[in-house]
Amino acid sequence: MVDANKYDPRILSLPREDMLPYTGERVLVRDTVARKLAAVNARLKEQGYGLKVLYGYRHPELQKAYFENCMTQIKKEWDDEGEIYTQDELK
Repeated sequence: MVDANKYDPRILSLPREDMLPYTGERVLVRDTVARKLAAVNARLKEQGYGLKVLYGYRHPELQKAYFENCMTQIKKEWDDEGEIYTQDELK
């Protein structure tokens, strides 16, 4: 894992607050992803744009929490519509 802006420091690498305990002020990605981000950013810069990366690696605990929150929201929406779904159908 490397910094998202390893190959192009012009890429804004701004970690989300929920990742700070796991990675600090860094957005970590695979080396191959960092290379691809640099290539994309070079093309965007030609057009006056640039990348801002907020997430790369997500700690498994955080990913699990996001998944569970999403499941809760979907179930609530479906319940509000009067639909009843099993846990397997929700997944």
